[in-house]
Amino acid sequence: MKENCSKEQKQARRMEWLFLLGVFLFFFLWSCTQRFNFSADESMRYQVVQYIYEHGTLPRGDEPSIRNEDWGISYAFNPIIAYMGSAVLMKLVSIFTTDEWILLIAARFMNVLLGTLMVWVVRKASRLLFSEKYAWMFTCLVAFLPSNVILYSYVNCDALAMCSSAVIFYAWILAAKEGWSWKNCTVLAVGMGFCLLSYYNAYGYVLVSFFYFVAMILLREQKKNRWKELFGKGAWITVIVCVIALWWFIRNGILYDGDIFARQASHTCAELYARDRYKPSNVVTFQEDGQSMLSMIFYRPIFLEHDWLTTVLFSFVGAFGYNKIYLSKWIIIPYLLFLLTALVLMVVYRKSDFYLKKEEIRRREPLGKEKALIRVTARSKEWKVQGMLSWAFVIAMIIPNFLNAYYSYSSDFQAQGRYSMPMLFPLMYFVTRGCERFFEEHEKLSKLEKYFCILVSVMAVVLAVFTWARLIYPLYLQNYYGLR
Repeated sequence: MKENCSKEQKQARRMEWLFLLGVFLFFFLWSCTQRFNFSADESMRYQVVQYIYEHGTLPRGDEPSIRNEDWGISYAFNPIIAYMGSAVLMKLVSIFTTDEWILLIAARFMNVLLGTLMVWVVRKASRLLFSEKYAWMFTCLVAFLPSNVILYSYVNCDALAMCSSAVIFYAWILAAKEGWSWKNCTVLAVGMGFCLLSYYNAYGYVLVSFFYFVAMILLREQKKNRWKELFGKGAWITVIVCVIALWWFIRNGILYDGDIFARQASHTCAELYARDRYKPSNVVTFQEDGQSMLSMIFYRPIFLEHDWLTTVLFSFVGAFGYNKIYLSKWIIIPYLLFLLTALVLMVVYRKSDFYLKKEEIRRREPLGKEKALIRVTARSKEWKVQGMLSWAFVIAMIIPNFLNAYYSYSSDFQAQGRYSMPMLFPLMYFVTRGCERFFEEHEKLSKLEKYFCILVSVMAVVLAVFTWARLIYPLYLQNYYGLR
């Protein structure tokens, strides 16, 4: 019996490593066959990497050699640790060749590694959340969403944002299962530290982590020394986060007169050096115009095919080339309907997952021969771990979407699903949980459950491969000689 279990475990482990190898190769293939500057300001981002590669130092945000002529700023105002990693890989590759295309691939390789690490973390989290068949379904839904895959194929900070968010997501789940052990606190702190050095749209995970950590210790633990544990482990998390991330904000404070986030410094630089039409003072936002955020959400400018909300939804699934190349509506709309249906199933069948207090008294009321209604007449004073985790997931979904909308409303109108991408992990969790619960409620369909999970997993992979084969690679071939 033990030998059979051992064989099964070895086979499962072997399958996981083969899966991760396949993910790595697919991400790497995508990065090698995507034309330069095909995605979100890669040329501007790559300038920062090249500067670090050539000079061996970190540039100021207003460095003239990397400042964009139109916008008057550079991406060096944003956290650049991912670019530092790319520059190191370029330096290593330059030992063998200085071919410009190969150096670009080396810079992109940093995000290939981060993407593979993200999938590995998601896979570990999935095994804590679901049975094996649903764990694979959840992993594939996250790993192969086309707009997620592309983040690991070009130079950006989004890949680090997704990877660090996945680590935080995993730490929350570990804490729900095991409590805040020192190991779990360390995992959370590492995720938070690198999240602060990634992209601002992922900062919601850091904020939610604070409240989730405090709530789990003060409300869940019944120990007399819970305040001691709160401050002790909280201090440990803070120290690790500071070791990883504090240097960047101190540097900003020194360079930009106390502006630790460099937001005002970036605004001032744009006002000084941007072309007239792009100067912040010449851009009238919806907020400045006195319009509501709702009007912005349903606004359709002439340069977009859809309004802001539809563009964000479509580009969350699959939009490329600065949101000018979309997957077919016959793919995107059914995909979005699938997500919506699963979310509705989650709300209908798993409402108890959102209860913050444990159910105490149940009363069974017969409705017929085989049906019964179960009423909860009271709830205990004890807080429910699943409820706290579920609400942490909900808030982690809301924050990036709010930041996405608010940025377009108050600063720069950009309808991009990429800015909402950090919500991917809790979104796919609720989608998978909704499907799981549906089959639990309909036992007659249980024979189809395994095939459903396989179908969804395979279709997720097929969609990503189709996107590469139908859009990315053909466009790369068309521009091959120009790229070189």
